[in-house]
Amino acid sequence: MVDNDPYDGDHDEDEVGFEDEDAEYDDTEYVETLDENPEEEGKWTAGLNVLLGLWLIAAPFVWDAIVAGEIWADGALDGVLAANPWNGMIVGAAIAVLAAYNYYEAANEEAISVGVASLVALLGLWMIVAAFFFETVSVLSFWNDVIVGALVAALAGYNIYTARDVETTTTTET
Repeated sequence: MVDNDPYDGDHDEDEVGFEDEDAEYDDTEYVETLDENPEEEGKWTAGLNVLLGLWLIAAPFVWDAIVAGEIWADGALDGVLAANPWNGMIVGAAIAVLAAYNYYEAANEEAISVGVASLVALLGLWMIVAAFFFETVSVLSFWNDVIVGALVAALAGYNIYTARDVETTTTTET
């Protein structure tokens, strides 16, 4: 009898259907992992979040330098520089590092991490909230934190949305 189905689990016959006594078969499970994210979804939005995180690190120096002459002249720095710039630099560094991880994953055609993207979104939302809690040196610094935080949260939210659509595809043959 000729066996036309080579994948029915019967390893006693070769492709044509004749018994092949010299053939050795490995009955272990064969798993082939295909690219999880061949379109590199989320790569550019994660990359933009890296740039926004780097901007949050640099922004206190830029915005505060613009208004520093007025503030130093008035002597009005009573603790203003204590929390807000440090918050921006620390949160910006965290956003840059976490978004860089997702960028790396997407660039290597791997699925981006939903957990990491969620953390980046929360950090973006924190930047919005922190602008209202910490006193800022200038109006520019305040609106920078609000706008950049909203952009980071929106881009990370999009990454979360696209990451859940990327499925891990594996082929299993026994």
